Amino acid sequence: MEGKISAQRFEKMAKAYDEEKVSLQKRIAELEKTITKSQKEELNVESFLKLVRKYTDIKELDSEIIRTFVDKINVKQSVKIPGTNLKKQTI
Repeated sequence: MEGKISAQRFEKMAKAYDEEKVSLQKRIAELEKTITKSQKEELNVESFLKLVRKYTDIKELDSEIIRTFVDKINVKQSVKIPGTNLKKQTI
């Protein structure tokens, strides 16, 4: 029996190999998701930096600049309380 392993030993090794293979496949999937997410974030940062570089020497705000950097502006109705001017919360 020299140079051969027993059937029982082979089964244990094959089972360990299969478990490791499944574990590594899961890890590969996780790492691929992380890489994809990082690449998307990098693209977002790069596009933002490109916009910032375009507008580094702003002398005056115009509508194009505001639309570029501001998604939305919430304006709330003011409520007059004697002696103060508070903004009313809207939901």
